[in-house]
Amino acid sequence: MPGACDNGNNPSLDGHAALAYDALALFAHAMQELKPVPVSSGAVWHAISNMRGDNLFSGETGAIDFSGGRTPLNKFAAVLRVEQGRAPKPVGTCGVAHHPTQDEPWCPR
Repeated sequence: MPGACDNGNNPSLDGHAALAYDALALFAHAMQELKPVPVSSGAVWHAISNMRGDNLFSGETGAIDFSGGRTPLNKFAAVLRVEQGRAPKPVGTCGVAHHPTQDEPWCPR
């Protein structure tokens, strides 16, 4: 994509938009889970923290699993290579996408 790597700093090109979309979708899903419980910050956090194990939230950026506490576990990350302006080619992935993938040996544990 021409200009994608220039200093225009368009966050929609580097994943911020997808992560923001997932954050809002996760919050909206938690709010739906609360019905008819009154909404409070604690109730929302409880609903979000219950998204673990068999109850993962499947976002656009991959599965979101709060089994480890306040930080999502196995968050999907892809390493891509762009050469001479051509379309990105996958180098490897870590974490849980929509469909399970094989983590690369260099993925953090």
